[in-house]
Amino acid sequence: SDSMRLRPTLPPLSNDSIPSTTPMTTFVSLDDSRDRLLNALWCPLRQFGTQCPDPTLISYYSCCGELNNRCCSHLRLYILILIFSLPLLLLVPLIGVLARRAKKALGRRQDAVTQTKYRRGLVLIDQTIEETIEPNEELMELR
Repeated sequence: SDSMRLRPTLPPLSNDSIPSTTPMTTFVSLDDSRDRLLNALWCPLRQFGTQCPDPTLISYYSCCGELNNRCCSHLRLYILILIFSLPLLLLVPLIGVLARRAKKALGRRQDAVTQTKYRRGLVLIDQTIEETIEPNEELMELR
């Protein structure tokens, strides 16, 4: 990153100008490598510690260990939320679709069983009626 530091300077004197005591501001850029070393995380201290890698969009680093002399990587919170929520967001609709299909299949199966029982019941009723109304020989003779 381009870091800029402000350094007050006095304007140059010329024959035409009146000397001013108001400082002017100029921008001075620092060396990026030096700036990175100064702003980096050092565990435990910069003088005798280990430099941690730069943080990324996925992870960041902190000092850890018994003496805080090691750099430990940690996942950012939004990455953890994505890791846990994406599978749920994909599984919940899939489970819903499968449950709906299972319910429809079970309903069809129950309808088929009910229709079969109904048909069997009609057959049994017909058989019972035929058995109860056997031709009576005495009635046949009277006709």
